Amino acid sequence: MLQFRLFGFPVAVQPFFLITAWLIGPRNDLQATVLWIVSVFIGVMAHELGHAYAGRHFALDPVITLHGFGGMTSWRSNRPLGHAQRIFLSAAGPAVGIVIGLAVLILAPRLLPDAGIMLTRLIHYTVWVNLGWGVLNLAPVLPLDGGHIAASAAEAAFGPRGRSFAVILSLILTGALALWAMWNGQIWMTILAVVLAASNIQSVGWFKPKAGPAPDAGPSDALRSYDLARGLAQGGQHDEALQWLEVAVKSGFSNGAVMDADPAWSVLRNEPRFVDLRRSI
Repeated sequence: MLQFRLFGFPVAVQPFFLITAWLIGPRNDLQATVLWIVSVFIGVMAHELGHAYAGRHFALDPVITLHGFGGMTSWRSNRPLGHAQRIFLSAAGPAVGIVIGLAVLILAPRLLPDAGIMLTRLIHYTVWVNLGWGVLNLAPVLPLDGGHIAASAAEAAFGPRGRSFAVILSLILTGALALWAMWNGQIWMTILAVVLAASNIQSVGWFKPKAGPAPDAGPSDALRSYDLARGLAQGGQHDEALQWLEVAVKSGFSNGAVMDADPAWSVLRNEPRFVDLRRSI
């Protein structure tokens, strides 16, 4: 894994990110392949930097990871955010890509007449990766940014049950996308739709093992419950993880510093239930 800092943000690039970029791009021409991978790397990095700068504005501590299905910006602090702030945070990444893509698209007519094949390819790749993927990322499908925007808006309107509405909408859209992609022989789009659908199914606890009933609170249960909670969080079982974290806190777990530094909670740090539990310590 490649690790470095960019504009003060820690960045980790997993090998599968580059492998996936190679697989979904042109592979019959070395120059085109290199230009495509460079365009994908810069475009995804710009997207995540949009999230990271927005997070820094809200006094969060951003960490950028580029993985097999794109990028992710997570937070090492647990500052609670309002619905409008969360929407802004989610929209910041696609906004950067769309602005870059539109700027290149507007300038392209002035560049293309005199551009060689290398510059022409670079322009097309840059527009597609930034503008095309930026617009696609605004689709109201979790865990895409558009899905997070829709979920935050739904929670603002309907309370905690709003996220359930967002998940149902995500499942409907990913199901439709999977059917369309299979019908048209779009293998990578089918895989993406299935992965997104599986993520949504997992988030609501369908077709996955249950952690079992919570034990009665007691001092001896605190560390055991906390370890189980963090394991469930890492496995994507967020509802069960928060349930057992609540048991741990009620049982006497009070080490807020451990929770703040624990990467297992990176995805849940801004969830209202997690924020409330952290505040209670």
